[in-house]
Amino acid sequence: MKLEEIRKLCRGKDHLHVEDKFAIIVDLDFRCKRAFSLNEEGEYTEINVKDMIKQIAKYLSKHVNLEALLQDRLLHEPTETILDLNERIKKEPEVKERRGCYTLLIKGKQGKPTELQLV
Repeated sequence: MKLEEIRKLCRGKDHLHVEDKFAIIVDLDFRCKRAFSLNEEGEYTEINVKDMIKQIAKYLSKHVNLEALLQDRLLHEPTETILDLNERIKKEPEVKERRGCYTLLIKGKQGKPTELQLV
């Protein structure tokens, strides 16, 4: 694929960044939407970013202690939030994850769930 063809793939507010042997289409938040690598013939081939991320996450998950990560994150929460979470956890609530900014939603008996952003 030629660089001109990749430029045509950009829609709306997407941006194309070209560096060294890579062409990357990103959105407004600079998240990668599509990535291409320049091969020896001077053509760009698409890189499957989702598969690459899965491989990276799988490898890193073997070396990261999730419990320690959560403990470290909780240490930066206000005391009121920690006390509220403690009361909610005692009741073994439903917990959902919301991706993007990666947030845990921890339900209580009433009101809206407490949100804990991990990143």
